[in-house]
Amino acid sequence: MRKFFKILWKLILIAILVVAISYFKTHFFNDYIRVRKNESIEFRRSIKMEGSKQKSYMIHADNYSNGLFYKTVAVEPNKNYRVRCFIKTEDVSGIDNEEFTGANICLYGDGIHSDFIKGTNDFQEVSLYFNSKNKTEVNIAFRLGNDYKDAKGTAYFTDIKFEESTASLDTKWKFCAFIFKNLDVKIGDKEYKEEMTGEDISLIEENLSMFKNDIATLSQQAINAEIDRKYIDAPIDKISHDDTNGYYIDLKDVYKYIKDYIVENNYDHIFIIFKSDALNKEDLTKSEEQDWIGLGGMIYNQIGYSNIRIPDENNKGRYMVIYNSQTNRFPDEVFIHEFLHYIERISNELNRPIPVLHNYKDFNYRKVTGLGLKTWYGDYMSHNVDDILHGTKVGVDKTVYHDAKLSKREFFENPKEIEFDGEPHSIAEFIDLISRVAKDNYSKIKQNDDF
Repeated sequence: MRKFFKILWKLILIAILVVAISYFKTHFFNDYIRVRKNESIEFRRSIKMEGSKQKSYMIHADNYSNGLFYKTVAVEPNKNYRVRCFIKTEDVSGIDNEEFTGANICLYGDGIHSDFIKGTNDFQEVSLYFNSKNKTEVNIAFRLGNDYKDAKGTAYFTDIKFEESTASLDTKWKFCAFIFKNLDVKIGDKEYKEEMTGEDISLIEENLSMFKNDIATLSQQAINAEIDRKYIDAPIDKISHDDTNGYYIDLKDVYKYIKDYIVENNYDHIFIIFKSDALNKEDLTKSEEQDWIGLGGMIYNQIGYSNIRIPDENNKGRYMVIYNSQTNRFPDEVFIHEFLHYIERISNELNRPIPVLHNYKDFNYRKVTGLGLKTWYGDYMSHNVDDILHGTKVGVDKTVYHDAKLSKREFFENPKEIEFDGEPHSIAEFIDLISRVAKDNYSKIKQNDDF
């Protein structure tokens, strides 16, 4: 009888262990912290992707809501990283047909995310590239939704990998000029239309060719530009406005036209080129500073971008983008200047001091007829500006040209993989995880009404 009870007890223990393992395979999230907007978000382990050894992580919402799971991981400052996984979606949509939401990888709390996956799709690999800048830790998250933009449906995430780039410095920069040939926007009860002429297109092409050469020379070959041109026939039908800049093109205003190009090519910097003189003339609230040709230093989701507004034939500013051997041998100055505002911003974010781009007079530089501020830009970009007050040279640190680039696919040909997901593979590991759940309450789901 005693032998029978021993066997029975062992069988009971085995059954309990099997049930516990089964439960954890369905509900345990491997130290990920789960956050949801409300109880309409459901988390659990679910289907396996063909060829995968683990169940996927599932986020489901019957109604529009927001949910994610994340881990806080240590990173080294100023390093390039990639997070990738496979994502499958079922009936995922954004509230009010919102474009900037769906299933994605993101840095929770930093506003940085991968492309959004919506609709119904089989497993596809999605990657998030980022530079850590001055951070020592980040929150890597997998999300259904976006900041203040809810979504519903089902998203599955599997085969998660976290990698550090081992690539050395390179000088190649990928630019893209998105040239919008038409503008058709309605402000209040007025409609404004613009159409580029053949002469406008020729001016743009000439300026882009000069920019390619000048950016290499001024940076002393620290930047070697490859420039794609994408001519968009569909009109800009949405435009942004603020008290500082007047009317301008936010990347979100035209994202639907350029999204596929950006996702496929992973550009380092973007020029959005358009005409809006008719609208600008009607903006009676604009100041002299708002009557600009270029606007730079803007970033959306790690993508640096600039506006170039081509003046029409009756605008006195048009001479600034037309080459003239006597009066303007530097017509691409606006392209250089606005790009440098992006470099200026990134330098400050990386905590690498740099003079304010507009403060050239403080360093005894002046505009020169026919060449504008070309000498200033050259010394600025090559860290060759004399700071007499401190007896040193200042300007762009050349490492910024590498760290300012969005981390590239080619940077990860031989990446260093960092242990991250921590999927248990043995009974001993499962038991250890069970004890940690009991001790540290890793299984708790946090509520965040402010998503």
